[in-house]
Amino acid sequence: MEQYIKPPVEVRYREELEALKANDTASRPENWQMSPRAVRTFILGSAKPVLYNGKEYTIEKKYFGNDALVEVAFDGVGVKKLMLKVAGAHITKL
Repeated sequence: MEQYIKPPVEVRYREELEALKANDTASRPENWQMSPRAVRTFILGSAKPVLYNGKEYTIEKKYFGNDALVEVAFDGVGVKKLMLKVAGAHITKL
C-alpha cells in the first residue's frame, strides 16, 4: 500500500470518481475519462446523491469560489460562445 503525506485527488476521492464515471451518460471529449458535465459535478458537488454498487455517494463541493468560472472551463463550446455574446452586448467598443 502506498503512503502519502497528502494523497492525490484520484486517491482521496476514488469512490466518488468511480460513481460519477459509472453514471456518466454524456459524451466525453477524446482521451477524457469523464464528460465535462461529470467533471463539473465532481468539482462543484451535487445535492442529489449518486447511486453506485448499491451505495449512495454525496458529491461534496471541492471548489469554493465563483461557480461560473468552473462552468466556463468545462462546459461545451456553445456555452462559451453564448457567454461571449452576452458579454459583448454589454461592452462598449472603443
